[in-house]
Amino acid sequence: MPDFSLKALAVNPSIDLELLLENSREKDIEDPLLNRLRTEWSAWLPCLHAVHITGSAAADSWLAVWLDEAIEKKVDCLWAEAPSKAFLYNALAQTLCMSAVYALLPEVTAFGCAPLPPACAALGQALKQIGLQDKGNMKRRYAVITGYPFAGGCEVCSLRGECPRLKPNGKENAAFEQFS
Repeated sequence: MPDFSLKALAVNPSIDLELLLENSREKDIEDPLLNRLRTEWSAWLPCLHAVHITGSAAADSWLAVWLDEAIEKKVDCLWAEAPSKAFLYNALAQTLCMSAVYALLPEVTAFGCAPLPPACAALGQALKQIGLQDKGNMKRRYAVITGYPFAGGCEVCSLRGECPRLKPNGKENAAFEQFS
């Protein structure tokens, strides 16, 4: 008997242009390109998955959001053809995953980060069952795992000691000082 349960979550996020611009490091995206990206977004929505994972302990509850491997392969093929387009599509995939997280956990939007929960057996078993993890390694490039419901920011993140948001360029980020 597994130490977890899985529940698929319906999510249909709208494209977040501000987040896409941030992820792509663009200042503006011309309408024809934006229309192509919107078309791609719509085509990728069936490849988006969201699952609520509940462990046997009362506090064990997580959200997993990911895109199918087909999206990774599409972006990988573009790197050889058109690196600038691949970079933009990579940003689109990242934006799609985070937009889904924002839709399901609005607190993450306000905080600006989806803290990575500490590893545990139940979470590892669940990630393996849904095909996101193999031998302790994540199998999907476009995936987010975080607490569900939102359980806090940096103070609950397992990446706290290595987070680039906490120590960009080797210096403490003032916005996150309270957690260092």
